[in-house]
Amino acid sequence: MIIAFDTETTGLSSYHGAEVFAISTCDENFKTHYWEFIVDEKTRKVCFSDFGLREGYWNILLNTLCNDKIDKVGHNTKFDIKMLKHMGIEVQGKIHDTLIAAKACYTNEETYGLKELASHYINFPIEDESLLKTQVQEYRRKAKSIRDYKIGNKLETDYWLPINMGATNNLCKKYCINDSIRTMRLWKFYEEGMKELKVRHTYNKEMLLYPIVIEMEERGVRIDDKACLQEIVECNKRMEETASILKMASNNIQINLNSPKQLVNFLYNDLHLPIEKNTPSGQPCTDVSTLKKHKNIPAVSALLEYRGLEKGRGYFQNYIKNAVEDKERSLDDLPEWKFKCLHPNFHQWGANTGRFSCSNPNLQNTSNSETSSGENVVDVRQVFIPRNGYIWLSFDYQQLELRIFASRANEERMLNAFKAGRDIHDETRRAILSSFDEKRGRKIAKNINFLKVFGGGAKTLSEKYDIPYMEARDFLQRYSISFPRIDEYIAEQTNEAAKRGFIINAFNRKIYTDPDRPYAATNYDIQSSAADLIKNAMIRTANYLIGAKFDAHLILTIHDELVFEVKKELATKRLVEHLKILIEDHSGVFSIDTPVDIFYSKTNWFEKTKVEL
Repeated sequence: MIIAFDTETTGLSSYHGAEVFAISTCDENFKTHYWEFIVDEKTRKVCFSDFGLREGYWNILLNTLCNDKIDKVGHNTKFDIKMLKHMGIEVQGKIHDTLIAAKACYTNEETYGLKELASHYINFPIEDESLLKTQVQEYRRKAKSIRDYKIGNKLETDYWLPINMGATNNLCKKYCINDSIRTMRLWKFYEEGMKELKVRHTYNKEMLLYPIVIEMEERGVRIDDKACLQEIVECNKRMEETASILKMASNNIQINLNSPKQLVNFLYNDLHLPIEKNTPSGQPCTDVSTLKKHKNIPAVSALLEYRGLEKGRGYFQNYIKNAVEDKERSLDDLPEWKFKCLHPNFHQWGANTGRFSCSNPNLQNTSNSETSSGENVVDVRQVFIPRNGYIWLSFDYQQLELRIFASRANEERMLNAFKAGRDIHDETRRAILSSFDEKRGRKIAKNINFLKVFGGGAKTLSEKYDIPYMEARDFLQRYSISFPRIDEYIAEQTNEAAKRGFIINAFNRKIYTDPDRPYAATNYDIQSSAADLIKNAMIRTANYLIGAKFDAHLILTIHDELVFEVKKELATKRLVEHLKILIEDHSGVFSIDTPVDIFYSKTNWFEKTKVEL
């Protein structure tokens, strides 16, 4: 037995006070139920106190959602499960998600919204949404003129408002019930679709990962909010200093450094920089890649520093905005109990290749001065801290995408270099750039290696890395001679994408490609294969820690890095070695090892020490 369910809420984050005020369910025979709670218009808090006395509906709700014999399906079910958990309802039973099923069936949808998918594939009307939004807009206007009414920032968070203000027709009820019906009908559609398209194995793996992602978000990561505020003050101070330098250089005390028009005038009229490329609108570029070429000019250097500081400040401000009180406190936290925590939203199928993305805040962009390629990077990892009594263990794959690239192409010279422990970028430098000094030659070689993965050519190499076009073309020709299987593999992937419209990665995941960009197939193959390797590692390690009942938790997946928060006394060599084995295991799909570097952090994420086993 399976039921579809949906919730309506007063906001988008339970961590910031949002609560469920309506719930609907729909069974396989399309019989529906609906529950609705009163929202206090002054506090936006939901009142559940008298609900259990009405017609036994509360028991029906609990017996439905908390019954482990009944499978549950939702659209982006993770959101509903977390919202209900904060309401005190633990959803039980096998969980399904039509959002994940939709992506398993076809990775190139323009949108994966429930209404749009239902309208497109099962011809389910969408008028209920527009009617409800029109009604809510009307009542929001009325509520704004009434004292003490607390209106939400977004229209979607005020679907409860017409009910409170005496609307005679409950459009929210119809909308919520329809969403459960949409979900059930879509689930039936995608169940058949996954079977026909032979992609159920991909869906099943994603759903094995599902509870792990929920647990990552629920535990969250602790931050030092005081350090965040100090860094914001420091960034402001240094920004003022660099702004003064720029204003003096421009002879314009009023210059707005965030105005492209004023910057164009300053850079190209006052400083007389040569115009090398324009924006699509025809204006000279003021982006970082353009300015980097002129950073020997003090004013340009100051502008790059200003932008780096501004970006860093934005990260710290975003962390403060999203931080909430950490509920995962222990006696180790005494005498101070108040600590801040981030609960990011991890999108486990954020890109069509299957890679993770992250929001609220985006921790995929935790700038790191050691590895970031930008200019004047502010290292924000210093404010991420282990909880008291814990340390962080980080497992970072070594050049993962290039290793997979070498294996998938079966490029012998690359494979031999990796197996011998040689630096792959230096291997490329010696093959095609032996006349360059080692530092610059390796940098260009590194760019070329990744350029081949991402599907770029001589024009991209020339424009992005400031290399004359004819020289860039010569480098790539030499590369093709030195690594002959690479171009053959790229051609094979491109032809497959052009012919079939999709590629199959190393783990048998189907990724649909853009018909106008079949050359991107190589990148899809490499990126998705890396994503599946990491997801397999997450499933194995999380299940191992849960099975062993260790106070150790997977808390972050950042690009090619997995981070665990481990009770100090458990962080033994034996545990680290076992996690390493689980993470490096690629099930024999590659002809080369996928090793990891291991680090531990006692005080913050920036101050880390390499673990030598």
